Formats: sequence, C-alpha cells, structure tokens
Amino acid sequence: MPTSGQLKTPLHAWHCDHGGKIVSFGGWEMPVQYEKGILTEHLATRRSGGFFDVSHMGRFRVEGKDTMAFLQRVLTNDSSILEPWQAQYTLLANETGGV
Repeated sequence: MPTSGQLKTPLHAWHCDHGGKIVSFGGWEMPVQYEKGILTEHLATRRSGGFFDVSHMGRFRVEGKDTMAFLQRVLTNDSSILEPWQAQYTLLANETGGV
C-alpha cells in the first residue's frame, strides 16, 4: 500500500480511475496491474498495443549559463514558451536529429 509522501505521475488519476492496483515503487505510487490481471494485460499488449507510464523514469535539472540555448539546441520542441514549473512533451535528439 502506498504511503503518504510518495510521488505521483501525471497519469496517477487515470491509473486509479481504470482500476490500477497502486503500490510503492522507488518513491512513486505506480500501478502494478489492473482488474483483469497481468495475463490479460500481457495478451492485450501482444495482440493490439500497450500503454506504459514511464514518466517516473526521468527528470532533468538544467541550470547554469546559457541553459535556454542548450535546451533549444538539444530538444525538439520550443522550450522558450514555458513558464517556470511548466513542462512539455519533447524528444532529446541526437546530433543528426534522430532519437
């Protein structure tokens, strides 16, 4: 059972609304399975597709001189439009623009 003080992903409410069994995992409240069970989930993913919340896996803190120029160079979205504490979906591209 999750304890207070655990972090929640942006999709936490979705997981709860869709019957996710929430457990503590590395300081986060994460779903371990849903009502129909792991085997049903596995087969559905194999047959059709899956939805995986990986938002707990990576966070970056960028600070120092020329941080915006750095972000504009390495990310695929325009970070200059963000206000403090806002976020956006983006990709971290390699030197040729691939991921």
